[in-house]
Amino acid sequence: MEILLPFAMQCYSMQKLAYINFQKTPDDIYDAFEIQSFDDDANGKGILVIGYRKDFQLDLYAQPSLHLSRSFYDVIEKGIHSFNERKMANTTFTIDAQGLRMNITFKDLNGREIHIEAWENVEKRKPFSLLAPMGFIIDRPENLLLVYLHHYDYVPKKGSVINLSIAGKELPIDPLPVPMDFVANYFARYSNQPNIVGFNPTHKGAIETFTINPGDRSLHERGMRISLVWNGSQEVAVKRIRSLTSLYPVSVDFKPAFPNLLTLPDGSNIKGQFTIKELPQCGVIGGTYTIEKNLGHMHVTMVPDRGWAPRYTKLSVRLLYFLAKLYTRWPADYQWDAYMEQDALGQWLMTSSWKNNYAKSK
Repeated sequence: MEILLPFAMQCYSMQKLAYINFQKTPDDIYDAFEIQSFDDDANGKGILVIGYRKDFQLDLYAQPSLHLSRSFYDVIEKGIHSFNERKMANTTFTIDAQGLRMNITFKDLNGREIHIEAWENVEKRKPFSLLAPMGFIIDRPENLLLVYLHHYDYVPKKGSVINLSIAGKELPIDPLPVPMDFVANYFARYSNQPNIVGFNPTHKGAIETFTINPGDRSLHERGMRISLVWNGSQEVAVKRIRSLTSLYPVSVDFKPAFPNLLTLPDGSNIKGQFTIKELPQCGVIGGTYTIEKNLGHMHVTMVPDRGWAPRYTKLSVRLLYFLAKLYTRWPADYQWDAYMEQDALGQWLMTSSWKNNYAKSK
């Protein structure tokens, strides 16, 4: 028998990242820098520095050895302002048991020298894991971008050296408003295990059906393991989908199980719940799905309306999420709509897209 699956996952590779805020005393152009490191076949090996501009656009500075997908970055805030190759000779960017060590120098698009330096020397780090609120700053989402950050930590003020200069002018780094483990920190954070997955990327065109045998419990398609449940020998539904190529598996569970759209009776109107999970310490995203089938046309929605429920590993993290509610709220502003129908030759077609309702309200 055939089964129609409207789901997909995109997995992105990244070695490590660091993010430094200086919004309280910004530069004329920039108020934050993000540093990303890559070493894989898809992206190449090297460093990317993202300059977050005050006009909400991005300037990208990449080493020539990288071959990045610009579309990945163009959906962030108001998109890419410029893409620039820079050699960034003698660059250091490491994260180990003693913390962050970084030394990067390059010239921006106006010829100004930018120097970023951070040296931690802590006896015992207490990193944690979280779901970064990356989706909050994406105005035109191409998927539900899930950025799980492991071994995540902030740079403490005590025992650390952190410097940022632009054209010779020193810019102080913002303080983190909440002490972590009773320690004052800079608003400079980092992770050496990012796990990045895009759920249900935007699609317009043909969509495959897959052949299964009665009683099959799973199939592997589109880089996912799809777990099936049966009601008799002819009614099959999807209980779970799980990524197979991400750093850690990301799973989506459906309750009740998501039915086979091909055998769903005309006039059906179904509502259910779903959850998205990675490792247990990263909490759960919860939401609602709906299916409508009318005269052969189908409309499926997924709304993560319950947001993200973190798993609190320490009191300071609970306080951070309480004060910065965007961490837990941002998924609830997203909505996925998929419309499916057959063409004259019997090929199934799907048009799907995400929208960020918070972005539309700004």
